[in-house]
Amino acid sequence: MSSSTSDDMRPLKILTLDGGGLQALSTLSILSKLCDAIAINKASDRKPAPYELFDIIGGIGTGGWLALLLGRYRLDLTRCMSIYLELASDPQLPATRSLFGSKPYALDQKRLISKIDSILERYELNPSLLDNEAQKTEEGIEVRCKHAFAVGAIQSSDEGNREYDVFRAYRTTTKTPGPYYRPGPDPESCKVSSVCAATGATKYLLQPYTIGSTTYSDNGFPNPHNITEIAMDEAYHIFGEKPPLSIIVNIGPGIPSDHDIEKLQKLSRKFSWPYWLPSSNRTGLRKANTLNTSPTSSTITTSGTKWVESPVRSDTSSSASSEAEGVEREIEAKIIERLHKDYPDQKIFIRLAPPPAHDELALNDVHVISTSSEEVDKFLRQDTTKKCLRQAAERYCVTSSAA
Repeated sequence: MSSSTSDDMRPLKILTLDGGGLQALSTLSILSKLCDAIAINKASDRKPAPYELFDIIGGIGTGGWLALLLGRYRLDLTRCMSIYLELASDPQLPATRSLFGSKPYALDQKRLISKIDSILERYELNPSLLDNEAQKTEEGIEVRCKHAFAVGAIQSSDEGNREYDVFRAYRTTTKTPGPYYRPGPDPESCKVSSVCAATGATKYLLQPYTIGSTTYSDNGFPNPHNITEIAMDEAYHIFGEKPPLSIIVNIGPGIPSDHDIEKLQKLSRKFSWPYWLPSSNRTGLRKANTLNTSPTSSTITTSGTKWVESPVRSDTSSSASSEAEGVEREIEAKIIERLHKDYPDQKIFIRLAPPPAHDELALNDVHVISTSSEEVDKFLRQDTTKKCLRQAAERYCVTSSAA
């Protein structure tokens, strides 16, 4: 725990970014619109970057990649999206066939690491995970984010008992681990490209990756992870139990449909990028849940006004995406329950994510990259999406008056 106490620190603002395979483009698009909405709410003529808005930025999977780009390197959203698109659309990254013609993963791990190292060198960014330049940014711009991390899922055959390592871009001053501490490698001896390989290791997409004696792989994909709980534990570890907390924003890319999952499974028999993946037709943003909803409630309440957006659904919803939906609901309920207990009568948690996808309604980066960003723009232009982002920005700015 640091020397800061609840009496001499401002309330924390936390941003968490879900994984979701290669769907990080939608996460960045939602986050970009949230920053726009905050600028409008503050009557600012400049769009703030996430590192100016949040004290802690953490993510898992490709959300971990984004967390490091946005928090460790303090990139603006335009630069971050450019780097992500460069990675996701590189024709050299798809894995090649084995001797027997199989290709169990979409991307080649070694090529990914080499590509990330090349990008960091080109942008003159230090490849070390440890951030030694916390104050280096444009003059007059506050660097609020001092703690950025990515989370790697430890490979296990028991999906009911998930374990994680935290790849911190900072050192903690805690001499003893404590109840909220999760292990992680020494940031000074760890390269960002290796971290991306570890946190991105996902069934169908990237093969397992080993750092030291630990092997990382998300074998439970597409089931989501409780990245928000991990971020809360990290805040408790750094600042002490129940530190002043004003807002947690969790952004997810949405759950891929069974149709997309089946396509990913078939990549073992394909050689190139799946340009034939379905287009997106998702509607609405799902914002769950403010703290005056019960842990099991499906209604969404904002300042006393109920607002519910139902996702487009088909008549049949098969195993993989349905199971992931159930896990996601359990995660949200668990977060709400914990916040009710630790921060009673406070409205802290906001989740921004597309509704679960079904059949051919999934938003998939590979398809968007191979065509255009029109589908993403269409999704973000919808009235329900705008309303949700506006409400989230208002909540952020209200808490800013005391933070």
